[in-house]
Amino acid sequence: NGLAIFKAMGRPTGYSQGAGMGDFTVALRGDALIGFCFTQVPEGIIWWLGVVPDERRKGVGRMLLASAARATRVAGGTHLLTEAEDTPEGRGFFQGLGFRIRGTRELLMRG
Repeated sequence: NGLAIFKAMGRPTGYSQGAGMGDFTVALRGDALIGFCFTQVPEGIIWWLGVVPDERRKGVGRMLLASAARATRVAGGTHLLTEAEDTPEGRGFFQGLGFRIRGTRELLMRG
């Protein structure tokens, strides 16, 4: 089906001080970027995960999370952690892959 993933070590911004601090994986279909995931390792914190709308519900996000889990295990980590988007779709995606809510945060804003 032409789907592939590629990895690069370090922060996706390319700053030299970020080298080795994370795992950045992209999903491509042919030459088109269709998804990405940045995970802080070995902590297993998924900071960024995105899949273009037309490619959702086709296993791309699942494949990216599997890559994040492997990178975390290789680095000595044991868990994955993410702050799910506060939408039914965002929570449903992660919960469908075995993530469980362990607490909530409140965002306070002063105008």
